[in-house]
Amino acid sequence: MKMIDICICEDDDVYARKVEKFIYEYYDDVVVHICDDRTMNFDTEYDLYILDIELNQKDGFELSKDIIHRYPNAYMIVLSSHDEYVKKGYFYKMKSFVSKGFFNEEFRFAMDRAMEVLRKQKAVLEVRSSGISKFIRITDIDYIQSDCHYLMLGVGLDSYRVRMSFNEFEEKYPDHSFICTIRGQYVNINSILSVDKNRVQLKNNHWVDLSRLNYKKVKKAYVDYTISNM
Repeated sequence: MKMIDICICEDDDVYARKVEKFIYEYYDDVVVHICDDRTMNFDTEYDLYILDIELNQKDGFELSKDIIHRYPNAYMIVLSSHDEYVKKGYFYKMKSFVSKGFFNEEFRFAMDRAMEVLRKQKAVLEVRSSGISKFIRITDIDYIQSDCHYLMLGVGLDSYRVRMSFNEFEEKYPDHSFICTIRGQYVNINSILSVDKNRVQLKNNHWVDLSRLNYKKVKKAYVDYTISNM
């Protein structure tokens, strides 16, 4: 099991322990680290940052800028008793805002959403290239082409052939983000750059075919994903 590292940055140790206890109560694939703005280790990248706004020397927004500068894809949840910070939080690329006044109602929802994303990012698949075994993240796969008991995986400009059917892939990685474009071909929604009537452009500038039958389904999935990540 791939563990998810969580950093709670909170100057109130009692409140930080409350958050830590809540996390360990509901999730068993996590390791929680507690710090404040003076003791945070910026040389360590965490999977999830939970930031208080009112800290000691820096506020949570300043801290988030430092984190994003080092780790552009950092996933952050902001905690605050000041609801007026909601809009500002999203400006600083916070994924969720949790009001301390409604912690029990809001934090579980924010954590479930974060854990779903982070667990996908942690999932890996073993492949072989030039006789060397390596692991690739499922989220890094742009498209999959299925041929009976084999899959061709497109990862950036590289491709890998693995002995596995798509049904076996789905059983092993049930939370994947792939959608069928034509029979035997699946595209990672996260990798889509644009959708035309008969083809899909990926972020690596690779084009894949799209059937008329699947056009509406793929287009909707792409639009929904884009809106949810604004």
